[in-house]
Amino acid sequence: YSSVVAACAAAGEMSEQLQLDRTVAIDFLGSRLVFRRPALEFTGRDYIEQEIAALCASREGLFRVPFVLASFLRAGACSGCLVRPDSCGYLLLLALASESFNFVYLLIKEAIHLEAVFECYRVQLLQLVVRALEHRRFVALDLLCFCGYSLECSSADVQNKFDSQLLGCLLDEDFAPVERMCRLGFSLRGLAERNEAEFSAYVQSRLEAMPQAAKTRVGSTPFVEVVAGTQKPPPPP
Repeated sequence: YSSVVAACAAAGEMSEQLQLDRTVAIDFLGSRLVFRRPALEFTGRDYIEQEIAALCASREGLFRVPFVLASFLRAGACSGCLVRPDSCGYLLLLALASESFNFVYLLIKEAIHLEAVFECYRVQLLQLVVRALEHRRFVALDLLCFCGYSLECSSADVQNKFDSQLLGCLLDEDFAPVERMCRLGFSLRGLAERNEAEFSAYVQSRLEAMPQAAKTRVGSTPFVEVVAGTQKPPPPP
């Protein structure tokens, strides 16, 4: 890219437009942020990374980050280059924690390094899932699912961190947390296998509480045994 720009500058093409200062101004309540740089710098990532990092350095500046980022993208910056493990990948954590769909979408719509960002911030993302489940912040869990984040490849040690809480939700018939965790790749079968006695008792109690007609519609007990982890599913034909 730099060689192409240099060739254009040498030929006198676009050089004036690229080197002229451009202004990006964002008005907040009682204040205004003004960024004035050559047009070429707004399309690069070094200057933008520095400005975003400066805003993120203080708690007071965090709320301005989505607006500044949106303005930079409108000025020509590429979100696909920004959201990288070694660059502004941490912005995804900020967007998820703020539970802002617009902020998350702004970051991931052109991102090409999401899997690398997930791996780099694996510990922090797992902590985010734990806190969101603990405090019933379902929007954060939905946004994680929207981003493509998954617990499916996580080890059993990671998944069993959620066992007691989700088992309690099942016993209380509070299915919203269970549904969202399953969307994120949590294994309900793994939960049943790790907590066989409790899960079998739960399924049996629900069957006993059902009317006879409903029991017939549910099906035979082998299905329940498979779900409860007391029996392996039959091999595929």
